[in-house]
Amino acid sequence: MPLEDLPTLREKVIVQNSLLCLLKGIQGRITVVELRNESEVCGRIDYVDAFMNTNMSNVVFSDPFGKETKMDVFYVRGKNIRYVQIPDDVNILQTIKQTLDGPGRQMRLRNKPKETVVMDKRSDHPYGPAQNKLRQSKEAAQKRGQAYLAELLEKKRIAKLTEKTEKEKSTPATESAKTDDV
Repeated sequence: MPLEDLPTLREKVIVQNSLLCLLKGIQGRITVVELRNESEVCGRIDYVDAFMNTNMSNVVFSDPFGKETKMDVFYVRGKNIRYVQIPDDVNILQTIKQTLDGPGRQMRLRNKPKETVVMDKRSDHPYGPAQNKLRQSKEAAQKRGQAYLAELLEKKRIAKLTEKTEKEKSTPATESAKTDDV
């Protein structure tokens, strides 16, 4: 069953990128759908959407206690499905391929991702020279900042040394004056 009957692009993409394409491929076949509440539904799958919501016809519903009920139409919400038994006569790979090769697939191939180009140098990039200039100016500013910090540290070191030498000069003079007074 091709993907052309899906109403939105979002649903087509979901089906193409998951195993829902297999479930779409067995539309029109009789199979067993096991539900999360331990019930089973055996019947013909009429329609499956991208959220695994399933419409079935000519159904035999078996509840968890084994009681069977025949119904003409049955709807199963996707989140209530535990398993879908694929019939033995279905070739899984071929069914997936047939489902994906339908008309909905051509749109996806037309919008294939662009080729990735690896550049050897930054200057190969269209904005390379501007980026290089910006990077060089940042590096120059860092160097200027480092030079400025180094200059400040040197000035502080010199100031401490001169202060220390002044204290040393003034300290012996006061001590000698004290010794003279005694």
